[in-house]
Amino acid sequence: LPFLYGEQLAARVDLKSSRKEKLLEVHGVHYEAGVKNADVAEALATELREMAAWMGHGDVRVLTRSVASRSLRECLG
Repeated sequence: LPFLYGEQLAARVDLKSSRKEKLLEVHGVHYEAGVKNADVAEALATELREMAAWMGHGDVRVLTRSVASRSLRECLG
């Protein structure tokens, strides 16, 4: 899933909907070159929470342990 931050392609996110557990799972986060992860992570976390709610899920879980996912995981708490 591409993620736009303003008018710039800022990140790509690999997602899976776990209907049984009612979770939106993040399996990968890939920030584009030149993007400051911390700046984009908060906006991305907000959008993922909204997407999860729209899908009837209670939460977003970051399953990847990559360096790029650290800032997103911190924003999601």
